[in-house]
Amino acid sequence: MNDLDNAIVQVERLYQTLTGRPPPVSERPYAPIPAERDPVQQVEQELDRLLALLGAPVVRPMPAWVPRVTLWEGSGEYLLLVDLPGVRRDQLEVTLRDHTLVISGVRTLPGQNGHQLRLAEVPHGRFQRVLSLPPGARSGGLSAQLRDGVLEVRIPREGPSPPTTETIPVA
Repeated sequence: MNDLDNAIVQVERLYQTLTGRPPPVSERPYAPIPAERDPVQQVEQELDRLLALLGAPVVRPMPAWVPRVTLWEGSGEYLLLVDLPGVRRDQLEVTLRDHTLVISGVRTLPGQNGHQLRLAEVPHGRFQRVLSLPPGARSGGLSAQLRDGVLEVRIPREGPSPPTTETIPVA
């Protein structure tokens, strides 16, 4: 039994101890955390689901939203486009940790002269997108530019490179 299976068994025992009932059967099979998801956000969502099953109120703030991305591949670089309409440059951070690109920030809704917000279909608040660099990408020399609500991250292709940590300025 691996560590994950052992943790699942322990959580099921905890559930049974707290409720006196066997844990409900999930329709969703176990699956590893997808690479495009933030692991912390994924675990928080699963904990919220567990608390809901236990009947406990979930008092966590709304989870961060995840911006959509498009990745293009060229002969000398990858071009990553991240949809960030309404995000200002000063509310955006692009960081490279080893071979993982982290794009984070906040999108605020503008105030409307005394009007009270009743509905917002545009996600707002904190966001984060965590992406592994594509194969063959160089983890250095990245550039980023925010233009018309789209963040363009240019990732050079030159084979393997040593792990690095840097903040990429957004032009």
